[in-house]
Amino acid sequence: MNALTLSSTYSDPGRKVKRSDYEPLPLKWKVVLDYRLSGKRVPEICRLTGYSPPTVYHILNHERTLLAKQFLLEQTQEEFSCLFEKVTKVIEEKLGDPEKQLEAASLWLKANGKFKDTGKLQVNVSAEDIVMQILNQEG
Repeated sequence: MNALTLSSTYSDPGRKVKRSDYEPLPLKWKVVLDYRLSGKRVPEICRLTGYSPPTVYHILNHERTLLAKQFLLEQTQEEFSCLFEKVTKVIEEKLGDPEKQLEAASLWLKANGKFKDTGKLQVNVSAEDIVMQILNQEG
């Protein structure tokens, strides 16, 4: 099943099946969702896409978009979980200095959402970027 096809989410037996129940999100909606997940605010999304604010709000608050957003965020969490063991092993092996180990672990936990710092929040950072930052602290 396609990641953004949400046919399994509608379980009301009395409800007529609609075309949107088994088709993926429209491209227009994916673009708006991508901008939102990348940290852009609604006025900026409107400027970039040319859509009106009510259209953007409708897309972002629609049940299908919320389910797709939840699915994508769960995928990202799984990605971090898979990398967690590898990163902790690299921290222990490559970074001999305990101070660097604490700094690298703090960086990983901030990016993974387990530790919230009141400092600057990084946006648009993938798990690979975090791993590269940790590995680059070695030298």
